Amino acid sequence: MRNFFRAPRTPEKRSKQTKQSQLRNPSKCYDINIGMLEEMADAQIALLYLKTIFEVHDEEFNKAINVKLDRVSEKLKKEGVYR
Repeated sequence: MRNFFRAPRTPEKRSKQTKQSQLRNPSKCYDINIGMLEEMADAQIALLYLKTIFEVHDEEFNKAINVKLDRVSEKLKKEGVYR
């Protein structure tokens, strides 16, 4: 039976345990990296699909990215954090 009175693991503790597990089992680290790459590929495919649907050209898309990066940069300079 699970102990419901035990404090939940913090994200930091889970991250540390994951890293320790990866060190003991390098193939697990490889699997995690493959999973991350697949998620990144899914995101890229979705962006390409949306660009096609809405007929967004690379030039205007890159401009929008630069505007967003400038906004984030300014907020970081002012507040030290981006939210």
